[in-house]
Amino acid sequence: MVTAFGREEVRTAVKSIAKRTYLVDKRVMIHLDSDLPMFGTEPYALNEFSIHKRDVASMIKIHTYLNGEFLNTYWADGLIVATPTGSTGYSLSCNGPVVFPESGSFVITPVAPHNLNVRPIVVPDNNIISFKNSVLGR
Repeated sequence: MVTAFGREEVRTAVKSIAKRTYLVDKRVMIHLDSDLPMFGTEPYALNEFSIHKRDVASMIKIHTYLNGEFLNTYWADGLIVATPTGSTGYSLSCNGPVVFPESGSFVITPVAPHNLNVRPIVVPDNNIISFKNSVLGR
């Protein structure tokens, strides 16, 4: 995927590809498994994935685990897990940190947490992050 050039630079980019004089910028992706079949054959994300409440719920409770060990329970409207590439998007708009692409980390950011002392956390990207959630306030 070539994305670092403008419309006026298309010819130059094509020549670079043909001559193999381009740079490859490798990025971490997230692989997501779910008990529900909702991702088809491509359960990967470059930026982030999020868990959100439905319109009928006032909030959700998300139990979060790292490698099977309990991390935290988030009472929030949702939770974002972002790659370094995604840290500058939705996670940042929810007060998450910006992390460098080479940092080897994921960012877990609550969406509208219902507890003032809950903050985003940066975790190593070699962890398996898992969740169990329940809907509150029906």
